[in-house]
Amino acid sequence: MAAAPGQLATLRSVFWNPDRTSGLTCTVCTTPGLGAGYRVCFACHGQRQSGRELADIVAPITYAIEGTQIMRDLYNYKTGDGGYTETSARDRLFNGLYLSLSEHLECFGGIDVIATVPSSSGRSAPHPVDQMRRMFGQGFEHSVVQYVGPAGLDRQQRRVLSPDRFAIDALTVRGSRVLLLDDAWVSGAHMQSVAAALKMSGATFVASVPIGRVVSPTYGETRSYLQEHAPEPFNPSKCPVSGIVHST
Repeated sequence: MAAAPGQLATLRSVFWNPDRTSGLTCTVCTTPGLGAGYRVCFACHGQRQSGRELADIVAPITYAIEGTQIMRDLYNYKTGDGGYTETSARDRLFNGLYLSLSEHLECFGGIDVIATVPSSSGRSAPHPVDQMRRMFGQGFEHSVVQYVGPAGLDRQQRRVLSPDRFAIDALTVRGSRVLLLDDAWVSGAHMQSVAAALKMSGATFVASVPIGRVVSPTYGETRSYLQEHAPEPFNPSKCPVSGIVHST
């Protein structure tokens, strides 16, 4: 699907395609600014050591640098007040996701089921991230993921790899290839917990696609990377899996 000029114009100054080709980013989650000789960031390395089956592919749509418009969008799109800020933020996030995946969904090697990561913060209303799944709903099964872990966990406690905190409808995922959507990836523990739960329920393949890979501009190696690599205009033809510009 080609982007309408107006849609792309609203994304070019906000979105930033993650770096898959320089050799300076995590090969799992694209965290920028790894030290020399490292291929996987500290968080992803720790999750790999858990022995759990995790996502087969992690493909963020954009870097989300703290303090920038994309980070404000990731907060404002779900505030629920229905105001202009919420609407425009949601439009940018969903347009970016849809424009990218509509060109590159085949790059994941086939998808049967789409699922979304639920909130673990005790939110009672449906999480707005579920609207992402509806954009790709036709032709795909939908698997409901429920958070069944303890309520009231602080942010640090929620960033622990814990697939047992999530309940999966195994009938919808057994033997299936699942596209798992979320809004943001910080440490990855939340999304990887759901990916592991999906694998435990019989999914044969899980592609985790967060809209934004959150990046701190103050962290050592990451700060140096950001100083040396200026954001480029967002290009939805750049594949979130390979980092190569192509159209399917």
